[in-house]
Amino acid sequence: ELAAEWVHQLVVPLADGVAVTMSDISRRKKSEHELDRFFSLSLGLLAITGFDDYFKRINPAFQRVLGWSPRQLMARPHLDLVHPDDLEQTREVFDRIRAGECIGDFENRIRCADGSYRWIAWSATASDGEVYCIGHDVTGRHAAAEALRASERRYRAIVEDQTELICRFLPDGRLTFINGAYARLLGRTSDQLVGEDFFSLVSCQHREALTGALAEAEREDRVHTCELEVTLPDGAACWQQWTVRALHDEAGRLLEYQAVGRDITERRQAIERHTQLEADLRHAQKMEAVGTLASGVAHDFSNLLTVIFGYTDLAAKLLPAAHPARPYLKTIEEVATRATGVTNSLLTFSQRRAIEKRPVNLAELAGESMKLLRRVIPRSIAMHQQVEPAGVWVEGDETQLQQVLMNFALNARDAVADGGELRIEVRGDEDEQGRPIAVLAVADNGPGMDEQTRQRIFEPFFTTKPRGQGTGLGLSIVHGIVADHGGSVRVESAPGRGARFTVTLPAIACPQDQGRSEPDTPFSAGAGETVLVVEDDAFVRSIIASTLDEEGFEVIEAADGIEAVSKLDELGQRIRLVLLDMDLPRLNGEQVLERIRRQRHRLPVIVLTGNPGHEPASNGNGNGHRSTAVLRKPFQMGTLMQTICHILGKPRQQEAAV
Repeated sequence: ELAAEWVHQLVVPLADGVAVTMSDISRRKKSEHELDRFFSLSLGLLAITGFDDYFKRINPAFQRVLGWSPRQLMARPHLDLVHPDDLEQTREVFDRIRAGECIGDFENRIRCADGSYRWIAWSATASDGEVYCIGHDVTGRHAAAEALRASERRYRAIVEDQTELICRFLPDGRLTFINGAYARLLGRTSDQLVGEDFFSLVSCQHREALTGALAEAEREDRVHTCELEVTLPDGAACWQQWTVRALHDEAGRLLEYQAVGRDITERRQAIERHTQLEADLRHAQKMEAVGTLASGVAHDFSNLLTVIFGYTDLAAKLLPAAHPARPYLKTIEEVATRATGVTNSLLTFSQRRAIEKRPVNLAELAGESMKLLRRVIPRSIAMHQQVEPAGVWVEGDETQLQQVLMNFALNARDAVADGGELRIEVRGDEDEQGRPIAVLAVADNGPGMDEQTRQRIFEPFFTTKPRGQGTGLGLSIVHGIVADHGGSVRVESAPGRGARFTVTLPAIACPQDQGRSEPDTPFSAGAGETVLVVEDDAFVRSIIASTLDEEGFEVIEAADGIEAVSKLDELGQRIRLVLLDMDLPRLNGEQVLERIRRQRHRLPVIVLTGNPGHEPASNGNGNGHRSTAVLRKPFQMGTLMQTICHILGKPRQQEAAV
């Protein structure tokens, strides 16, 4: 009985009897019983094998887990139960155990009685020619791991097939995952990019926006979106929209960030184009407003110049020919004539001035322009001029052609602002068909421009100057002017080789009478004819009235359209001539002229206007009217009297003018 003490009794026969030796083995028997009990009750697989690979002892767990009976297991080497793929590794492990190594982390697959296999994790050691093994069934763990791997494969397949850019990265920016679409965009493989710094892929000026979005995502535990500019390996810049979220563990600690991005370069470019178009529209509207203002200024300035011309002419008539003040009056007249060019420039700027073509000597035009340019171009820029002495003639608008030359020259000045050369060339040549052409060229030795810039140089609103320093309209206007003159413009430039703008225009022969000034033809004085002067500007009206009075006319004045109509109705046939300004208050000049033509069809009318392109709508029935003339402001009083003489049919005097 186990409860009683166990003794070991040794009986030895003697000659005269027997010798009995007894020893207490209760503790040993108790240990053996506990070992048997441990073998029987253990959930793990316990086994003792010999070095011959046969089981010496196994516990019931073997039958419970694998389905084999103890007799079946004891009858075969344990290696017969190992999966073929794991057999070689299992042999190697048992060889190491026999050599005295203790194994604690070995797993293999063992065949069950039903033919299936289960994963067993073994710990084993050898002692006294036997191997003591403890095994645990880890099949469930392996199944879970395989399910996890399958899920990961499915996840990766979904992620890799996406066109979106997907990645995960640690708080310090190191990438832990990057999908194929993102890797292909960066020109590398996913494996190469894992471990790289995600922040380094973002341009410096947008990293603050990224870190701000990450901070918000971590703090608020929700997704945040930001737009970033990224430089690709080929140097191209693209825009990406990223949605980021923070991933935390169960304790709330930040593990990593997950980010999904998409290329929005085209969308950003469309937005920028739309924004630029809106800016261009606002700029165009502003330019239209400025043009309207310039037109108004030109109108008022023309009136002032007309007054200056008039009083200068009157003063000259009152002074003897040798009076010392006459040269000063001549200077005033010359300055006023030059100011007329300013008025024309304002009208050209406001696009309210029609092209007035006449023979123009480009050589003289270049010389005059050089004088103006020397005032605005610093001495650090050397200016050279090469023109044909005989001159090169074209049919064109002198003011607009000078605008072309000045625009090219001022652009060249900006290109060599730190010092350089500017060269203007005027020469005659022939085109491919042998027709005569005039060539106007402006060149500099500045930094030049690349091909992309050269191709766009004449586009409206395109400029290479910093924001606020250029409108981008100068060269587009120049291109339009040259086209209106039947010519062409060519640009030659390359980085580091300066720029050369060449304009070719149809050339004409030198006019026969060019250079011979025809003296002013005097006119017959008035003989008391009544002239109605309709002009809202008091100074202009006054000088015209004074001039006509000096010339023997009776003058009736009207300051607006209503007063003019009233005077016409009141005086009737007494009025022999009407000087009619078009820009009148209350009733405009067109309306007044229409009433005149209805009431007195043949009454001579001289229309006064500051708009060179203006033709009165009531000027006859579409073919002009013999009793209507147009006089452009500003004008000199001599021109006014010649026009009056012509329209009234007065004979010209042949004696010299005073």
